Amino acid sequence: MIRRITFKKICLTSLLLLVAFLLYNYPEGLDKHIDSEFNNKCNNIYLIDDNNLVAMTSIYTINDELDKQIKDTIDNLTIGLKKDLPNNLKPVIPLNTKLLSFGVQDKLLKINFSKEFNSINEEQEEQMIEALTYSLTELNGIDKIMIFVENKQLTSLPNSKKILPLYLDRSFGINKIYNITKIKNAKMITTYYIDVDNHYYIPISKLINDDNDKVDIIIKQLKTTTFNNSNLSSKINNQLELMNYEILNDAISMNFNSLLLDSIYEGKLIEEVKYAISYSIHDTLGIKNFTFKVNDMDIDYFRLAN
Repeated sequence: MIRRITFKKICLTSLLLLVAFLLYNYPEGLDKHIDSEFNNKCNNIYLIDDNNLVAMTSIYTINDELDKQIKDTIDNLTIGLKKDLPNNLKPVIPLNTKLLSFGVQDKLLKINFSKEFNSINEEQEEQMIEALTYSLTELNGIDKIMIFVENKQLTSLPNSKKILPLYLDRSFGINKIYNITKIKNAKMITTYYIDVDNHYYIPISKLINDDNDKVDIIIKQLKTTTFNNSNLSSKINNQLELMNYEILNDAISMNFNSLLLDSIYEGKLIEEVKYAISYSIHDTLGIKNFTFKVNDMDIDYFRLAN
């Protein structure tokens, strides 16, 4: 009898503990699931801000198929087709431009537009090509694009007639700044800064003369570059030091001094710093996996989507 009562008490206690565990943990797990699903359903896209700069933001998508993602991306970039774009950012492809056809083979996307595509004004024609190239190469399965207008390849910008490369990829650059004294040994890098008022990222491609390797150049540029009359910042301490790093395939492990961490935020690696560094290295070197260390201790690890 005593054994039977004891057994019942143990079962009841276990059941109550199980219920309490589920009630306590299920909402948290559910939130994480929702956050994960939301992040997996977001694509980065590049639109025009009020300063006529190409800005990166995220667009929620319900499409999993590449063909639908391509169509959705181009719709978001075309004036008049989407009304719910974030942060007062604007599309750049001219009004009434139609997507006539497209196809992907070996990660090359060929896109064919109607003649309205060429009606872009000269002040924004290069930004239009940059926004298209960067937005479409964000999609998994696309590394480069070719643009056609009424079945004829676009070999130069419509107004300035600046020559375009045969294939457009991220080496084309974005929001370009030329800061060189000589062409020989000049290096193109792209660094990402946050607009502190609007909370979107602005990539800046720079052609510079610097004998260091690109990772060192990126960190140097992020911590020293300032913009006059601008809200752009990397939020990186200008005394930050990259002590060493290691690249293996598409992963990089970076070891910094303690100034990577922000004392205002309880000595944490803030999101703006993490993503300014990661987006910049990804854009320049194609790396997707990042490990951040401070004085040889692991602080953060994550993988960029796509």
